[in-house]
Amino acid sequence: MADRWSAVSRRVTRAIWSAPAKRSGDGALDRDEPEANPKRCRASVATALQIASENRLQMTSTNAMAMVSIRDAGLDDAETITTLINSSFRLAEEFFIDTDRIDSAGVRNFLLTGEFLLAELEGITVGCVYLEPRQNNRAYLGLLAIDPSRQGAGLGSLLMDATEDYCRRLGCRFMDINVVNLRAELPGFYQKRGYVETGTSPFPDDVKTKVPCHFIEMSKPL
Repeated sequence: MADRWSAVSRRVTRAIWSAPAKRSGDGALDRDEPEANPKRCRASVATALQIASENRLQMTSTNAMAMVSIRDAGLDDAETITTLINSSFRLAEEFFIDTDRIDSAGVRNFLLTGEFLLAELEGITVGCVYLEPRQNNRAYLGLLAIDPSRQGAGLGSLLMDATEDYCRRLGCRFMDINVVNLRAELPGFYQKRGYVETGTSPFPDDVKTKVPCHFIEMSKPL
C-alpha cells in the first residue's frame, strides 16, 4: 500500500484516506505525560488529524473508485455513532446478547474521555472507532464498527490503519484492545495485524448475556 504525503490545508479535524480494498474481518490514546489531560489531548488529536490528512490511501469498490474521508466526531454525531455501533454489533453478537451495545448517552460519555474517528463515504458515515488517552505511552482502541452493508470491503482495516498511524504520531508506543472470547473470528484478525494476547478481563456486569463470556486483552507495539 503506497503512501503519498503532501500539504493539505483544509480543516485540521479532517483526513482523506483511500486504500486498495481487501477482504478482512471487522470487529485510544496515550501521551508522554504522566497523566492524560482531555483538553490537551483533544488539541493533540486535532494536530494528529492535520498530519494524518496528508496521507492518501486508495480504496477500490467492486465497480468504481471511492474516496473515504476520516474525521474526528463531535457531540452532534452521537446519534449516528450509536446507530452504527448497534447495527454492526447486533449482526455479529446477537447469538449471545439481546440488548444494544451502547446508547447515545454512553457515546457522549465516551466523547468526554476519548475520541471517535468516523469513516465517511459520499457524506454517509460507514464506520467508526473509539480511542481513549491512557497513561504510560499506551493507546486504547475499541468499538470498531462498520455499516453491515459495507462489511468485507476493507473498511475495518482502513480505520485500524488510520487509528494506529495517528496514535503513533501522537507518541503512543502501544495499542491495547479487548475482544469478546465468543467472537472466535476476531483474535485471528488482530493477530495478523501484530496483536498478541496479554490477559483477560470480565465482561460488563450490567450487560446481560445468553451465555457466560469475557474479554480477551490484546496489545501490539506501535
